[in-house]
Amino acid sequence: MIPGILDRYILKSFAIAYGIWVSTVLGFYLIVDAFNHLGSFSEAEHPVSAVLRYYAYHLPLIFQRLAPFILLLAAIFAVTWLNRQNELVPMLSSGRSSARVLAPIFAAAIAITLGCVAIQEVLMPSLRGIADDLTSRSRRRGKAEDAPGPINDGAGGTLRVLHYHVGEQSFDGGHYSRRVDGVTVEEIYAARGRWIEDEGGDGAGRWLLEAGFSVPVDGVGELEADAQGRLAVIPIPDEGLVLETDIRPEELAFALGDAVTASTAEIWAVASRRPGLRHLRLLAHARVAYPLSGIVLLLVGLPFAARPDTRDVYQAVLLCLVVSGSYFFCDFVFQDLALQGRISERLGGWFAPIAFAMIGLLGGVELGFRSRRAVATSV
Repeated sequence: MIPGILDRYILKSFAIAYGIWVSTVLGFYLIVDAFNHLGSFSEAEHPVSAVLRYYAYHLPLIFQRLAPFILLLAAIFAVTWLNRQNELVPMLSSGRSSARVLAPIFAAAIAITLGCVAIQEVLMPSLRGIADDLTSRSRRRGKAEDAPGPINDGAGGTLRVLHYHVGEQSFDGGHYSRRVDGVTVEEIYAARGRWIEDEGGDGAGRWLLEAGFSVPVDGVGELEADAQGRLAVIPIPDEGLVLETDIRPEELAFALGDAVTASTAEIWAVASRRPGLRHLRLLAHARVAYPLSGIVLLLVGLPFAARPDTRDVYQAVLLCLVVSGSYFFCDFVFQDLALQGRISERLGGWFAPIAFAMIGLLGGVELGFRSRRAVATSV
């Protein structure tokens, strides 16, 4: 389809509105966030470099997360402005359907969605080094990460840690327990653990445990004790103890919820290896569904904005807030139900996009009837 004059005019109106709202939202974020981090920036050895690295990571992330809302806001404003200038009804009177009139906006929405996918799958993983550096700086300022949940490995073992430090690939307060046929065969406690990568550079490595002890286990799974009833412990040697497990650093990071710089393929891979990490399976579905949120919101919001009687800018803002709020509240509720195990992860990640897309399609049909009546009245 070759865009005509009307297509380019509508696309130009949308592009202006989109540029204004992107600049406004990101500008407001920059002002507020820079003010909150002014102290940490001034304390950096190279303040300008620190600011550039910080926002090179955070600006794409904020844009990708707010893109559906900004897309809906810009589209509703563009269509409301066309209505306000009495330009929409003449376009429909020329013989075009409402879907054909709005097609340039949906084409732009698809392009923006593809851009968000590129940010999520290509750009953010490439910024992993900056993210790790920012995490390390956060830890040095006393903002240590929370404890991830227990992780099961392929040998029947379970690793629990008190604190995991993503940037340094290390943890504090580790406990590893392995069971075979329901019987405990290994118990290890360590004050610290760090990931040692192999020299091959292929990502392989091992966990080195430090400052702790292992507890011998008898043949029936009971911890062995000495004659005085005290546990017979074997201290971890000064050079450390290699933990025999297939758990990798990214699995601890994902269990902590730090999957921002991971691609969807990486999340799926870890979720497949670790069935116990339910939130990762949900995250994988949500990562595929989220970029489509902008198009779904357009399907719901534009039929209302394109009504001939919708000309109030404040009404457009209210419409955008109601549609976006309803969508993301529904998405939150069903994802929470999936995390609780009450529904499947697939349903939790996809219910809101599918349900609202169906509502939007019904609204589009109703808009077609309204548009034809408006055209007939005007004629």
